[in-house]
Amino acid sequence: MAKSSDLSVLNMPKELIMTQIFETHAHADIKFDVCPVFTIVKKILNRASDVVQHVVMGNKLENMEEEPPTASLGISLCTLKHLYCEMACKPPGQESNTGKKILEKLTKYSWDAKAVLTLAAFALDYGDFWLLAHLHASDKSAKWVGILKGVPTIVTESWLQKHKLAIIKLDQLIKSTVEAIDCILVLEGLSDRYAEEDLQELSEAMYYIPLDVYYAIITVVACTTQMCCLINDEGKPEELSLSSFSLKITATVDSLNLVIKRTKEIIAKLEDYGKLVKIMNNPRKITVVFNEMGFTSLVKQQVNLKEIETENVFLFFSDLDISENEISILNSIDNNKSMKDQYKIIWIPIVDWTVDQMQTKFEKLRSKMPNTWYRLPKFSFDLGIQYIKEKWEFKNRPIVVVMNSQGKVVHRDAYHMIALGINPLRPITGVPDSPLPNGEDSVGQILLGSLHIDILTWMKQEKYIFFYGGKDTVWIKQFKEQVYAMNQVFKPASISIELFYVEDKGEITLWKFWNGIESFFLGWNYIKNILLSGKDKKTESSTVMSTILKLLSYKTESTEWVVLCKGSKLVESGHGTTILKVLKKYDPPCTIPITPTFDFASSFLNYHREILKLPAEKPGCYHFDIAEDAGKITAAVMCPFCSDRMKLSSRFNCCHSAYRSTKNVQH
Repeated sequence: MAKSSDLSVLNMPKELIMTQIFETHAHADIKFDVCPVFTIVKKILNRASDVVQHVVMGNKLENMEEEPPTASLGISLCTLKHLYCEMACKPPGQESNTGKKILEKLTKYSWDAKAVLTLAAFALDYGDFWLLAHLHASDKSAKWVGILKGVPTIVTESWLQKHKLAIIKLDQLIKSTVEAIDCILVLEGLSDRYAEEDLQELSEAMYYIPLDVYYAIITVVACTTQMCCLINDEGKPEELSLSSFSLKITATVDSLNLVIKRTKEIIAKLEDYGKLVKIMNNPRKITVVFNEMGFTSLVKQQVNLKEIETENVFLFFSDLDISENEISILNSIDNNKSMKDQYKIIWIPIVDWTVDQMQTKFEKLRSKMPNTWYRLPKFSFDLGIQYIKEKWEFKNRPIVVVMNSQGKVVHRDAYHMIALGINPLRPITGVPDSPLPNGEDSVGQILLGSLHIDILTWMKQEKYIFFYGGKDTVWIKQFKEQVYAMNQVFKPASISIELFYVEDKGEITLWKFWNGIESFFLGWNYIKNILLSGKDKKTESSTVMSTILKLLSYKTESTEWVVLCKGSKLVESGHGTTILKVLKKYDPPCTIPITPTFDFASSFLNYHREILKLPAEKPGCYHFDIAEDAGKITAAVMCPFCSDRMKLSSRFNCCHSAYRSTKNVQH
């Protein structure tokens, strides 16, 4: 029985064993084809197992039909004999030390070769023993060799009866060890053929292959020791237990088989995904896209596919947390006469349908959508979802992929364009400074009108509205009190200023608010890029873009901010503390004549600009993050402070500050 001190190696921390065995390993200079050697070793051991079952259990022994290979295997017989001599005739309990000595002898071989050669050395003697046991009674040459090895005197009825259980357990352990080494070779083959960075579990398994090899080697040593004990008829059967090695090697086999199974599943998905990408690059027909992406069966439930074969399709992807305003943005194209009968809209929510309440949320949203839309419930085709996320860059925010009847993507994401009131099916033309059909006076409504139903009412009434945000409770209190005081001052001019605090409350979420700001920025940038194609793309920063850039900067800095609108028109935006100083100009007794003709917008702008000229209030250049969609930024972005052009690298630097994305942008 193996000594407890030696068996402790089976329970040692992995990293400690790895450190010890790596000390025996040099660069794998000696190369040979492992697989043919392993194939022969398996044949030998499988035949030996058949003989064991025949001799011990009385099972029928089939003749071997397969011819052995004639080519040289490229290994030295001396190497195998040296390895076997290292293992043979060792007392139980020396498996760990013997294993390390074997690793030292094989220091320049690859890890899989170390395991195969050790097993081959064992098979050379073990297979020979059972071959002679089978043939010594019928073949005279085998009988003479068997006599020399003591086979006739060993393999007797009493010996077999005495050690029957031990022989069967040894046979089972050898099979498990062969299976473990087989798994190691399979993983090595997968690692050679595929990039490990795409197969995380394979990469982790390959890191521990040396440890698995070591376990296999010491198990082979244990099997050799066990066989020597049996041949010498030493000890009682219960004293020759291999249970600890059996448990370890079985656990190793189970673990490696699981990695192989999962890795092959991932590889199959990668290959299928590669085929999908190839087809999607040139689909020729929209029905091909639907088939490959997994839409067909779901669409067929609602419409005959022939209805969409000759039309443009708007694939609307979102999660189930979209607002009615986001739905209305896409629905607005139904009111665009230039697009009548040119398209079909298909809503495809990308969600985990196994989560509770998803179906309920889906039905609730579907009820708010026009009947002219097709809605795909429970879309869950993994490869299709992967393509949507990777190639069309869906990241939970709504996107609209515009596709023509040939299945060609016209716009990878036209949601920003639609939000700006632009027909994505028409070539974009116009004056670069005014890409919006209704001009910049409608921007306030596009950006902020969706936050609350009251806001649209205020905008229609042409009221002044302060939108503000931040977490400084002292500033928030001061700002609100200042605006309430101004309302009293402005009564002679019949001016009433409304306040709206942008916070996480009810259906209002900060994520949706900033998502809308970012979407507007990306849509504006995209249109500017098309309008300025072939021209100098340096454009002056408008009030709209200046406001957008400043808001994004405030978001990044987590600071207080304010936007002033008159109706749906943007008036000004700025840092919370600076805006508060502007408002204090209207503290009573106010020196400004407040008459029915008082123009608060102009007055506010003048005061704000005066304060910004003060050295202490000089804002410096702005910086902000749009990590998810940085790759979509194509037209130049102008700093709203210094008007210099920014360029994309991994950070947008503008004079003293930076516009950050996942890439850097500098002057």
